[in-house]
Amino acid sequence: MDQTLKDRFKLKRVNWKAVLSVVAAVAAYLILSRLPLQAYGDKTASALGFFAAFLILMFAQPWDMFLTAMLVPIGGFLLGFWDWRTFQISAGTSSFLQVMAFSIVGLGAETTPLGKRLAYWFLKRFGQKPILMVITVGVVSGLISSMISNTATLIMMSAIVHEMLVAMGETPGTSRIGRCLMLLISAVCFIGGAALYNGCVFVAALGLDLLRSASGGVLEGMTLSYREWAILGFPAFAVTIVPICLIYAFTKRVSTKGVKLLPKEHYEEKLRELGRMQYAEVRWIITVVCMIVLLVRGANTNTTSLIFAIISLMPLIGTVPIKGLFSKLPMHIFFVLYFTSILGELFTTTGLSNMLADLVYPYMSDLQPYVFSAVVFLIMVVIQNVLINGSVAGMSLVLTMSTPICLRLGYNPFVILFPAICAASYFFWIPLGANMLLNKGYGWWTVKDSLLPGGLTLLFLTIVVPAITLWMAPIAGLSIYMP
Repeated sequence: MDQTLKDRFKLKRVNWKAVLSVVAAVAAYLILSRLPLQAYGDKTASALGFFAAFLILMFAQPWDMFLTAMLVPIGGFLLGFWDWRTFQISAGTSSFLQVMAFSIVGLGAETTPLGKRLAYWFLKRFGQKPILMVITVGVVSGLISSMISNTATLIMMSAIVHEMLVAMGETPGTSRIGRCLMLLISAVCFIGGAALYNGCVFVAALGLDLLRSASGGVLEGMTLSYREWAILGFPAFAVTIVPICLIYAFTKRVSTKGVKLLPKEHYEEKLRELGRMQYAEVRWIITVVCMIVLLVRGANTNTTSLIFAIISLMPLIGTVPIKGLFSKLPMHIFFVLYFTSILGELFTTTGLSNMLADLVYPYMSDLQPYVFSAVVFLIMVVIQNVLINGSVAGMSLVLTMSTPICLRLGYNPFVILFPAICAASYFFWIPLGANMLLNKGYGWWTVKDSLLPGGLTLLFLTIVVPAITLWMAPIAGLSIYMP
């Protein structure tokens, strides 16, 4: 046998992380599926074991979460939790197409220099004092991320601020203002992303799907409209963004000493390099404004998002080229939403939802709406930050356990748990996720630099966001209590 054939049939190095994760998942299923839970249903114990195995694989990430998501429908079918018709119905009513449509529209900001233009324009006017510069970078990053992908905003703003800091003569690793700005960007991009539905469309769609599926049919056909999300989410961003900027500025001891700020002429030169505003930028602004106006006025979210996705791809009037489109879209994330849409059946048809609710209910039964919302919010942010790669599993666990309890207490999950859905995006405290590492690669900060400002920010948000949500709910026409 020649060397080529030997190389072809040569065994690859064993991935022990994958092996141990699979062994742990199988062991969890075998142990938990034998628990005496027949009082809740014949398949409750088996469903608990299946869900625990899913959580282990999602948290451990022995491979891309797309593969784990693919295992969900086939595993549930083989174990008798659902048939293929049920999965097809669930997948067909998921938010898969909606998420993809919003993402296509958002790509228009990446294919035009509009984001850079806005950043330079604001820095030219408000970048002449260190604290004002911190606030400007934070507000601009948050606003842009509310409109488009928070990851895309993180990449763009990190590159702009890195270039600006180098021009200021700052040194990565030793610069206080550099450490502050780059950490702030990585936080506010995810906080601002939750301000509008299209800024955190994957998290929003998955969270709302989980609420409906975990309710046992009580919330079937109900959701939050784009307008309702905006009324709850944007005020929370508007109220908290400046205090968050100040938390980062003061904990990183940003001062005027030793900081050589760039003159307005620097930003004017950058704007001249971009040239006059392009027709494509104007088209994208018109497209997004028209889409948001229609959504706020109550237009169907699925229909509207698909229509404007088509407009974005059209020749002459569009801003997103079809060529190379799917290489820019995170298709594996979309399909995670598609395949995990059936998870709700695991809770509602097996008694698992009631079992989990009974387990936690004694500890939360006396909590008032605000306290309940804040507690679930805090649990969500801790799980999302500590279990860095388990965002989908963390959301599934927290929301499927808290939704039935919310209903038992007579609370409206779409209001009470709205902050927790937003919190699923707030994974900036322990910055080891893939998105955060994109920003860390510039060398301005280390992981420990994020702990104090990130922790204080999350505590601040835990107190404020649920309060603003409950305050704004009546304005959005939403009741805190179930009818």
